Amino acid sequence: MAGRARSTGPEEELIQKLRRIEALHARAGSDGERQATERARERIQARLQQLAAEETSVEYRFTLADQWSRHLFMALLRRYNISPYHYCGQRRTTAMAHLSRSFVNNTLWPDYQELQKPSPPTSTPSPFG
Repeated sequence: MAGRARSTGPEEELIQKLRRIEALHARAGSDGERQATERARERIQARLQQLAAEETSVEYRFTLADQWSRHLFMALLRRYNISPYHYCGQRRTTAMAHLSRSFVNNTLWPDYQELQKPSPPTSTPSPFG
């Protein structure tokens, strides 16, 4: 999230650590490294859950424009071990989740908006001249 000022509370610091650990896990060379990063990831997720329990959670309803947005948002929720759901009769593009306000405002929604941005066009020459 380049160029964006964000608060650096304990939750945000843990999430930054979690991202670094996920990056290390992705390029780990040995089984020992993978196990160490997995244990560190579990410890940080446990601390995040503890912080979430300290702050009251609110039921959020997210209405997303299309299936691509929905898949992206669901992947983000699952990345943070959040189980989305929807009520009977709600559209498939609606996602419900119990979340803390600070997590939504400081982490989840900014990440979603950053990933939702269209990628810059590539400069490939046109085959039609």
